[in-house]
Amino acid sequence: MVLIETSRWFEAAHRQIGDPGKCGYPHGHNWKVDIKIDCSVIDSIGYVVDFKQLYDIVDQYDHKMLLCKNDAWCEKYPFPNLMELPCNPTCEMLATLIKDQVVELVSHARHVIVVVWENDHSKATAYFNGDE
Repeated sequence: MVLIETSRWFEAAHRQIGDPGKCGYPHGHNWKVDIKIDCSVIDSIGYVVDFKQLYDIVDQYDHKMLLCKNDAWCEKYPFPNLMELPCNPTCEMLATLIKDQVVELVSHARHVIVVVWENDHSKATAYFNGDE
């Protein structure tokens, strides 16, 4: 087994529909994403996966306005950098969305762990356990 790990940062704005607090207003973060992949398959180059492919997954969120596709702002304010997501763009849901993309990319992975940090002290972790 080989465990590979990488980190990538992106900057993005978001808001949470239905949140009566300040997170219901548009605001931004310097997000950090940690990705860990446990795998026994290494390709002919010597990769579990090319790190650049993992960076591409994270980079798609960079400098975007992340909104739930059901957010009225999607139609009201058609931001040129709008990224409509199937859910509220919470730390938890971003970790889940990124984890799902990594699992699709590295379908032979045994375990995938994605940690999304929205600041220095708040994070969410999404797991894939291929053994189950």
